[in-house]
Amino acid sequence: MLAGGRSERQEQRTGVSPKGARKLAGLGVFTQSLAQNCNAPVACDCFDWSEQQPHLGGAVGAALLQLFMQSNWISGVNDSRALHVTQTGQLDINRLAAPEVP
Repeated sequence: MLAGGRSERQEQRTGVSPKGARKLAGLGVFTQSLAQNCNAPVACDCFDWSEQQPHLGGAVGAALLQLFMQSNWISGVNDSRALHVTQTGQLDINRLAAPEVP
């Protein structure tokens, strides 16, 4: 989302850009509503110890996880925290994350 201009990092904080909010709204993820209805940050970096890289956390990260699972783009692996990304999911998630071509 950073590369696509849909999120932005200012100092040590990560947020959703206006462009990102519009894109997310098109997917049914309304950041303004998330901001009003949760105690967690709307978006934040969450360090993944297994991958040793940050991923998108906060209410937006949780909403995208739910969307991806409902779309059958990802699924849980047994009783672990691991996720399986389907081939369709990989294509669609990459499409969503890619910078828009003017």
